[in-house]
Amino acid sequence: MDVDDRISRFIENLPILTINDLPEEQDCCPICFLEFSECCTEDETGFSKGVALLACGHAFCVNECVFFVYCGAETNGSKAL
Repeated sequence: MDVDDRISRFIENLPILTINDLPEEQDCCPICFLEFSECCTEDETGFSKGVALLACGHAFCVNECVFFVYCGAETNGSKAL
């Protein structure tokens, strides 16, 4: 499985939290500082951003998590972008 396939698989399998599942000890994304309650609402295009919970227990905005993975892959020779 190449890097692009691993990235796609990772993104497809991200556990997405609902507003009721948000972590009490963390109220915002540590990357963009957007409050998680805002991440669980639809934007002007109707796209719900969501909050991803990683296996390590850290939570991030889905958009930031996906961007972070793609940027890391790009620096390692992936053609994902």
